[in-house]
Amino acid sequence: MQVMEIMRDRIAEVLEIIAQAERASGRPSGSAALMAVTKNRSIREIHEAASCGITLFGENRVQELAGKASDLPEGISMHMIGALQSNKAAKAVELSDCIQSVDREKILVRIDRCALQTDRIMDIMVEVNTSGEPSKHGVETEDDLMRLIERSLSCQSVRLTGLMTLGPLSGDEAAIRGSFAKLRQLRERVEASFGELGGLMLSMGMSGDFAIAVEEGSDLVRVGTAIFGRAHG
Repeated sequence: MQVMEIMRDRIAEVLEIIAQAERASGRPSGSAALMAVTKNRSIREIHEAASCGITLFGENRVQELAGKASDLPEGISMHMIGALQSNKAAKAVELSDCIQSVDREKILVRIDRCALQTDRIMDIMVEVNTSGEPSKHGVETEDDLMRLIERSLSCQSVRLTGLMTLGPLSGDEAAIRGSFAKLRQLRERVEASFGELGGLMLSMGMSGDFAIAVEEGSDLVRVGTAIFGRAHG
């Protein structure tokens, strides 16, 4: 079977699993979007995924995105989804359409400043550590989340579009489901506290748990291996 056919079949399978999860949870068809995660993926693979209809991509590292930027397909949207250092913020603002991994005031202010200097409004999401795992990045308490969101509303050149989390790595379905449910509940409290923030997206779910994420309300799943297969390197 040709490489493109394999990828097309994988994408179709992922989309069917998403559709099944939407039906199982009583959600409208198409309410959860699919993002292809391009960490350690070649430009060829990205073009193949785009040829299969994927328009939304996520990159984990600024340096890796910078190396691919000039050869990316036309008409796609690229999100930065990995942990971001302040000294990489300017490049992330330049090369991405949304930064999903904002987890502290220092990086928020830096993104705002960089966006202002380039005369653009930068879409961002706040990353929340809903699993409690110390290896995870993200805001850890509800109070810290509320403070960071309040600070974002005073920025000139950022627009908060959603919340992001990673499920626990344990494989325990109850823990994974609880982690995603927590982010959904936090969104409800954020939108109740900040009336101007309606319709925030939830970015949650990866190759191993995206069906659960959709059932728990994810608006955007970030899938790499289930689309591209195992990465090398």
